[in-house]
Amino acid sequence: MEQAKEFYEKLYNILEVDPRAGYPINLRQTWLSCSKMLLSTQALGNKISDSRHRETFNEYTEYWRVRFRELLNFDGEKSPSENYSYEKNALHAWPERVRAPIAERSIAVFYRFTEWPENQVDRSLMAELQDYNARCHKTC
Repeated sequence: MEQAKEFYEKLYNILEVDPRAGYPINLRQTWLSCSKMLLSTQALGNKISDSRHRETFNEYTEYWRVRFRELLNFDGEKSPSENYSYEKNALHAWPERVRAPIAERSIAVFYRFTEWPENQVDRSLMAELQDYNARCHKTC
């Protein structure tokens, strides 16, 4: 469990932010390696059999899901243009002077990770509902 938890932090630190762009540095190999490491981390987490350890790991995963969502901001103002992930007319071949494009699958791995899981309950929403129900019962 500890190794899986440490991987999230390592991944976050590897995606070094370019201070000029305010976004992780555009390096194909870094994004490929990080996306593979993220998938491996999730696979390790799925192998945790102890329910208490799994719950701890899931909470840790949620913490890093938020951190990566804030860093990558796929839908926000900070999100880079499409040219960040590829050069026009260079999707399959590119000259040496042109940087290698980031593989879309690498970005997709992080995008899917930062999305809220469908089967997960939002605890803050549940707390609001409980608070609302408690107030209703007092006033009714």
